[in-house]
Amino acid sequence: MPGLERHRLGAAVTTALTTTVALLAGLLAGTATRPVVFMNAVPTGVPLRRTCPDCGTLTRSAIRLLALPRGRCAVCRAPHSPALVPESMTAIMFALIAASGLTGWLAAAHYWVAATGTALILIDAQVHRLPNVLTLPAFIGTTVLLAGAALNGEHGSLPRALAAAAVLTSTFLLLTFGGVGLGDVKLAPTLGALLGWHSWAAAALGTLAMFVLAAAVNLLQGRTRGRIAFGPYMILGALGLSICVS
Repeated sequence: MPGLERHRLGAAVTTALTTTVALLAGLLAGTATRPVVFMNAVPTGVPLRRTCPDCGTLTRSAIRLLALPRGRCAVCRAPHSPALVPESMTAIMFALIAASGLTGWLAAAHYWVAATGTALILIDAQVHRLPNVLTLPAFIGTTVLLAGAALNGEHGSLPRALAAAAVLTSTFLLLTFGGVGLGDVKLAPTLGALLGWHSWAAAALGTLAMFVLAAAVNLLQGRTRGRIAFGPYMILGALGLSICVS
């Protein structure tokens, strides 16, 4: 029994340390997403925001403080994003991934989706847009990392992941006739691949979780009609389900 207790204590300490490191890494990753959100949170067809809207300072000069939790212009000090939001979002997601016990290439795929997903969530929530500059790297990075997991012999299936990516993309493409945006279609293969790696059941449940989460939140907010940013629900539903089944 003493040996078993020491083993449990050691496992608990390891998990706590891993989660703490992931939390700190998430804070850094969230800090890096702040200028990305600043530049890309513009309506479709509008050029990327490369200067401070208040004083016209070039982003290259202002990026030092835009990348800090305060999110203020380096020159005029005007705030451009809520304090600590991208940092705390990414940190929480990273900590949950680490606490779930995920390791190896599969864990890296989850961290990648969480990092790119934070920026996509914030941009979509502001301007109802999921830019290609993020959705394409999200898919490529996830696919490469899942391929690494397959080569490393980690439990899961790369062919099923790619098939699920194709199925979910096709499904969302059909849903564009019902109001789903093309940005959601471009996000679908990333989430389909992550879910499909586990099983077809995970892919189905993860897709269901996206719609259930969106419906629940909007009903609680009293919204029963009008356009909604569906990207955040897609990312949170898929990532949450994938963490749970890992």
